[in-house]
Amino acid sequence: FSILRSYPDTFVISGEGETPLSNLIDYLSGKQPDIDSIKGLSYASDGEFRVKKPFFLEDINILPDVDYYDLPYLEKYIDIDLFYFKKKMRTLEVVTGRGCCWDCSFCINSIFRKYKAFHRCKTFDKIRREITKPIEDLKIEVLLPADDDFFANKNLFFYCAFFIFD
Repeated sequence: FSILRSYPDTFVISGEGETPLSNLIDYLSGKQPDIDSIKGLSYASDGEFRVKKPFFLEDINILPDVDYYDLPYLEKYIDIDLFYFKKKMRTLEVVTGRGCCWDCSFCINSIFRKYKAFHRCKTFDKIRREITKPIEDLKIEVLLPADDDFFANKNLFFYCAFFIFD
């Protein structure tokens, strides 16, 4: 409430933002008539706060593939000084999943689980589509999986291992 109270003309998206943000843009451009139907979007209207539950996708594979070439200043994020290799290496961080299998009380994921944000993995085919060209074009040496629990999906781990050594 504090953001909406301080800035009443503000929209707040909670949870995963891709779908609510897209729907908000549609609403603001007149393509979507009902702002109340946008999940995960909180706002103030006529002095009343409309606060929605966080939105989480059940299947992250429905999202468009990541296009690394659309990222501004991409080169800044690729040459990374990896302390465990003690040198700079061409690195690509790859989102392979979202959420977590566990329910640790000290972790933010325990709050997200209340809203059905369980661990969801991308399929191996989706990951391969997203990374094959950048690996070749950008001469990537190290892939860093960005996933709260990469080893939760054993099949994905083995597919990735075979892909790397293929």
